[in-house]
Amino acid sequence: MMTLRTWVVESSLDKVKIAWSTGLNKSGSVNVQFSAPQASYELIAEFVAIRHLLFQEQVFDRYPVAGDGHCFMLSSDKPLNFITGARKTKNLVPYARFLWSDMAGAVMKVNDNDERLQYALEGPETTLEFDQYLHSGKITYSTPVLGKIQISPHAVQRYTERNTDFIKSPRRSLMRFLFRPEFVQTQLPDNVLKHKSMRYGPHDPVEIWTLPGSNLYLLFIVKDGYKELVTCYAPALAPVKQRQASIRRQEQESQWRQKAAGTPAPKPKKVVRVILGNNR
Repeated sequence: MMTLRTWVVESSLDKVKIAWSTGLNKSGSVNVQFSAPQASYELIAEFVAIRHLLFQEQVFDRYPVAGDGHCFMLSSDKPLNFITGARKTKNLVPYARFLWSDMAGAVMKVNDNDERLQYALEGPETTLEFDQYLHSGKITYSTPVLGKIQISPHAVQRYTERNTDFIKSPRRSLMRFLFRPEFVQTQLPDNVLKHKSMRYGPHDPVEIWTLPGSNLYLLFIVKDGYKELVTCYAPALAPVKQRQASIRRQEQESQWRQKAAGTPAPKPKKVVRVILGNNR
């Protein structure tokens, strides 16, 4: 389990110092500098520091694409209650969104080991200028063929539904899929594009990409310097096959959860279907 601990050490209206640690060998502190007063500035600073450490500093020596295998030990109950939904503050949502979208599946706890704090304070110190636009936006990923992309939660949900098998970590699976080098740009039928433009807006350019042989189409809205993946579409998946795939995923998920809990899965019952008809 990759664990990141954070503590709010010092705070004022223009600066918050966040100490952090991933163990005794890697620790330090981040000073989040504010140019203007912010409501709930300590919580914003902690979320901004965690985001910076994960995606810019890459304290785990990798660019994270999912929360599975990560644990965040937060400074107090306040950030934990907000992330888990017990506390809802609208202005905090943009800065913490990556924790329940890009890092979905991570374990969230309150820091209960202050012995590591002293090691963190002895580590290197960096200063981070708070940027409201940069630190409230979605995480951007660089892919070999698709370029710079962002991923919406709706796209992850549709990707899961369009797969016939149960996926333990949908976001990680989707990210591996997006990094494949065989993608080609294509087009959907005009009636489908018209429906998509009515849903996602006709103003931004749209790009359709697919992996040859996958029958899965990715719809991107082209923004300034990046593309946002808004949905995944499988036009040849008939309603009957959709229901069959849904049942199959549910069965596989049930078996996986029983295996994870140490409970043996029951043997599937044999179903015999009899169709009665008129004899002529």
